[in-house]
Amino acid sequence: MGEPQLGSAIGEDKVDGQNKEEKGEGENGPNQRIGIASVLGCRIKNRRVRRMSPLLDKNYVVQFILELKVDHVTRVVMSQLKGCFVRFSIKKYASNVIQKCLNASDDGQVNLIISKVTSKSSHFRTILQDPFGNYVA
Repeated sequence: MGEPQLGSAIGEDKVDGQNKEEKGEGENGPNQRIGIASVLGCRIKNRRVRRMSPLLDKNYVVQFILELKVDHVTRVVMSQLKGCFVRFSIKKYASNVIQKCLNASDDGQVNLIISKVTSKSSHFRTILQDPFGNYVA
């Protein structure tokens, strides 16, 4: 089965989080975050982050995973986005994913994105002048 399984997992995890909150365990506790990220991270390994990031109805899944800020899952997403940072920085929905990468990643990963985006002055100039890319820069 295709993408609906991933969306179902997010829905189930959010419901589980609400149930735990009702029980007083808290929705945003570190174990809850890591658990959700691990489930989604395993599922996203089999998906194509590169294909999901620029799509209106799929980029939010990648953003959600990155917002959880679980290192090993963030590394999986980053590895699948390698080679796309410049191109995705100037795409409407994918630029949001790149912004989340910058916020969720450790210093080494942030430096990798910055080096790719600024490697050629023409790329960087294009990103700065782009209506979506300027948020990445």
